[in-house]
Amino acid sequence: MSLAQGLRLSVAKEFSDTPGPRARDEGDFSGEEFLERILLPRFEQARRDGVQL
Repeated sequence: MSLAQGLRLSVAKEFSDTPGPRARDEGDFSGEEFLERILLPRFEQARRDGVQL
């Protein structure tokens, strides 16, 4: 992804249109799962690419 494109994240399209509870052990589509599986990897990629967040 080029820096000119910017970064976009659609929770509904990339994770779930019905987010669940905070903790993974409380149910499906948790905030904890979102953080580990989607958000942190995207954040780390943005940092590697030099994107200002």
